[in-house]
Amino acid sequence: MTNCLVLGGNGLIGSFIAEQLASQGHKVRAFDKFWEQDNLKSAAGIEKFKGDYLKRGDLKRTLEGIGVVFHSLHTTVPVSSIKDPLHDAETNILPAIGLLEDAVGAGVKKFVYLSSIAVYGIPEKSPISERASTIPVSPYGVSKLAIEEYVKYFGRAKNLDFVIVRPSASYGERQGFSPETGVVANFVFKALKKQALSIRGKGEAVRDLTHGEDIAKGVVKAAFTETKSRVFNLGTGKGISLNELAKKVGEAVGEKLEIKYEGSARGIQEHVYDVSRAKQELGWEAEIGIEEGVKKCVEAFREKI
Repeated sequence: MTNCLVLGGNGLIGSFIAEQLASQGHKVRAFDKFWEQDNLKSAAGIEKFKGDYLKRGDLKRTLEGIGVVFHSLHTTVPVSSIKDPLHDAETNILPAIGLLEDAVGAGVKKFVYLSSIAVYGIPEKSPISERASTIPVSPYGVSKLAIEEYVKYFGRAKNLDFVIVRPSASYGERQGFSPETGVVANFVFKALKKQALSIRGKGEAVRDLTHGEDIAKGVVKAAFTETKSRVFNLGTGKGISLNELAKKVGEAVGEKLEIKYEGSARGIQEHVYDVSRAKQELGWEAEIGIEEGVKKCVEAFREKI
């Protein structure tokens, strides 16, 4: 079994990664601020490291004796990165370079980076395969892609084994909530608070929504499976419109929801993955359907509210 470090180990996907690793007998360190909810409070066999990603010394201490690093931490979301591109670059790209240098120095054998569907930007065709052009339309996507390239560089220059996974839009009951949170959490919280859902355009935008636990299982498979590929899309391979999602949230909550359609649709209108590579090389596919996933969120968020 392997000594593993999960950066962002208290996050939506990171906490599920930590639990998956521990359940398979790996020794796990979860690094995060742990300043709000603790997603690992009931998890066994996981060593928690409370620290600040922007303090290089905090990270160095956690790397001692580690064989595989899972980097599932990012300080921004697409909307906030557009508001402050410099902050996005300074708090993501530069720390990632330092992390890679320190990982090599500490003798880490493999680096697993969680990138994003955002690296593709506006897709030329759908579904999106790993061979599609990467032309991000937000600083968030740019920084994710830049870190991918640094991971590849360290692979070439320092013989650091690596794999890059690009999750689709992920969601789950462990997600925090803010106005910039993903669409599932946003819809569920508003529905439970009996507030109208706000949708730009006519609600026809399509997303590939994947539960965080499914993503985590794919990430762990990518880390420990011998494959010919180094980059994997992880998603359901199925699209759901915002209108369809709103209907499913209403069904889960048990109420007919009010929807306010505002202005014209902006941004990317269809984001759906081709996940055939992950299925063929990793033997992985998403298992949690949107109905089940939304119900999990409704149950968990009811307690928070």
